[in-house]
Amino acid sequence: MASIINQTEFKKLARSLKEFAPRIQKNVVIGATRAGANVVRDEMRDRVSKDTGMTRKSIKTKKLRKSTRTLIVFGVSATKENRAKARWLEYGTINMSPRPFVRPSLTGVGDKPLKEARAYFIPRLEKEKRKLGFK
Repeated sequence: MASIINQTEFKKLARSLKEFAPRIQKNVVIGATRAGANVVRDEMRDRVSKDTGMTRKSIKTKKLRKSTRTLIVFGVSATKENRAKARWLEYGTINMSPRPFVRPSLTGVGDKPLKEARAYFIPRLEKEKRKLGFK
């Protein structure tokens, strides 16, 4: 899988981000990370069996509490009420064959999350610059 952000572009974006207050830095990175996680969420929703509408609707993106200033983590999972059903679909039961949707989604998205995060990050950074009077 080829990366869509080369090292020089990444370093340039990181330098641009450092021009802002820590709160703005965190908000921009959180938004970009959420945009990438939403790609995985949408892929999971597309792959889950269509006859399980509640499970499909219950797949959510959520920022995990353990996130720090240097590490932002998002999780994509079914809501608490439908987690067991999602697990049964993914791995099957004694009476039901597996209908996996999580693992194929993770391998099927490729570099789409990275592209989506980048697509969010750059315009948002420009918006914050305009708000502060840069350029």
